[in-house]
Amino acid sequence: MAVDAFHRAGGADKADVFDLVTAIDMLVQRKVGVVNLSLAGPANELLDRAGKKAAENGVLMVAAVGNEGPKSKPRFPSAYPWAIAVTAIDAKGQPYSRAGRGEHVAFAAPGVRLELPDAALNPGKTRSGTSYAAPLVAAALSAIRARGGETPIEEVVEALAGHVEDRGAPGRDPIYGWGALTSAKGCPTTAALSAGR
Repeated sequence: MAVDAFHRAGGADKADVFDLVTAIDMLVQRKVGVVNLSLAGPANELLDRAGKKAAENGVLMVAAVGNEGPKSKPRFPSAYPWAIAVTAIDAKGQPYSRAGRGEHVAFAAPGVRLELPDAALNPGKTRSGTSYAAPLVAAALSAIRARGGETPIEEVVEALAGHVEDRGAPGRDPIYGWGALTSAKGCPTTAALSAGR
């Protein structure tokens, strides 16, 4: 289910906290199991409350870590405890040069020089960013959640951690998190994840 939490302002897409909180609340009411937040910005108490409430209701809240660079301060909502923070890697499994880093990073997924169509499905330009990686992790978590129904968030995250390629330092690290969804690992299909393989 897609929810447009942005509005046009000054010729660009903008989102304010009221748009985001309204969208999150609506998704919680509709009992959506996984929410992807491909955005990053400063801390905000209202957004924190909405995300925490969603997580308390069993919603997996996935968020992009942001593209401010590896030395930037953690961006939000990915740095909140309730968020599952996602970074981007390139086709060789190397970290995206502009991606944020930190102890909050949970997973990595392809997000560099992706060829994406435009809104009319015409061939588009190549795009890069953690916002493109986050939906891939959200999809993988959705596949796992689909097989378990009300499986607790921690168990769903643990299940995905068992399917990713552990890159960087052993175990969870501030660059790749628990690991990366990569072709080298044989990125699990939704069928495999939902079957528990």
